[in-house]
Amino acid sequence: MSYDFEIATRRPPGPLQPLLARIGIEARLDGTFEPERNVLVTRLGDPERTIDVEGPAGYEPEDLVGDLDEAFATAAPGASWICGIHLPGGYVEPVDRWALDLAIELARDGDGAVWDPQAEQVVWPEHIPSGAVRTNRAQERAPTVGRQRIVLAWHVPQARARPDLPATLLALLREHLPDAVPGRFGRTEPYQHRLERDGDSTFSADWAAEAAGQQLLTWDGAKGAWPGMVRFRQGDGRRLQPDLQIRIEGDDAARHDPDSADRLADGFAAVADALDAAYGQAHLEPTEVELVRGVPLVRFRDLIAQGWAGLPWDPTWLTWFGRPYADRLRAGLDEFVDRETSRGFLIRMGPLALPREELRASFPRLPPELVQEEWFAVSPTDGRPIPRLRPAAEIPSLDH
Repeated sequence: MSYDFEIATRRPPGPLQPLLARIGIEARLDGTFEPERNVLVTRLGDPERTIDVEGPAGYEPEDLVGDLDEAFATAAPGASWICGIHLPGGYVEPVDRWALDLAIELARDGDGAVWDPQAEQVVWPEHIPSGAVRTNRAQERAPTVGRQRIVLAWHVPQARARPDLPATLLALLREHLPDAVPGRFGRTEPYQHRLERDGDSTFSADWAAEAAGQQLLTWDGAKGAWPGMVRFRQGDGRRLQPDLQIRIEGDDAARHDPDSADRLADGFAAVADALDAAYGQAHLEPTEVELVRGVPLVRFRDLIAQGWAGLPWDPTWLTWFGRPYADRLRAGLDEFVDRETSRGFLIRMGPLALPREELRASFPRLPPELVQEEWFAVSPTDGRPIPRLRPAAEIPSLDH
């Protein structure tokens, strides 16, 4: 049994090789990707896999729309080109996921959409506009109501991470964000160590052990409500830059209390500056588990990126731009700058912490070439959301 994807676009998509390179696929092509022709694409590896890609056929938009399913036509309004991908023997995850990725790249390149005729559904995109780059999120989300939590995150290039970094972080938290000082911690759960009992040196030792293995260290807050983690990301040897991602979650006092918001902004900026972070953000997230088609939604960027992939597209209440982004962005963000140092600057979107949804209209547009892109595709086998991330077109070096 075979499996097919159809791609409708507003303009003819470009050559296949650059699109395959974007998704990291090395392939051999037999044929020509041209109107009314087809090309056999063989993914090299073990095992090899060959799919048939039909070249784009041109139509008048009014003629094509009548031939498409209504949902497909709605997802690609004004489409005048259609091409297809044929998978002999059917679609099997995860080995055939690259074929779906190629379909998405064809749709993106030609400004269109991907249709799964077997499931009779659009698998990309499911449009939700963003303020920075084109992105989408899967539909059928659970409502996000109730309490929020503040999330603080700093990205420190590994080249700037000195051996005393864990001790430095603890000192900074004690001085500027005392609620965020770790309580219990350890390399496995249940946690074996307690900071006040076992001391900073034990925390530093666990940090060093996880850093050596490029893993992560997690902890519970001393006050219970401020858990944290540091993830050591090694990069991919090509574009993604190695970094340390430090993340701490706290209560939502900054959403309601101006003094709490000011203290949080002061502490967040002080930590970012002292750690020489390349980027940092503070934003509100719902405390409820959000579901996508019944599946718990995780902020997948942190899970699938092997290193720094460029600036996130999400609007944030507090954003720190350090080296090398500070020099590049300072002039264009002048009206939003709250404070700056020799290492970077902070923009603050309002006196109180705000959820992302309330910032989309006002958050400044960042240069698209510096921004990563995130979206959900839909698995053609079971309809589950498949997280996708494309690194920014330009990722400056973080080596100094």
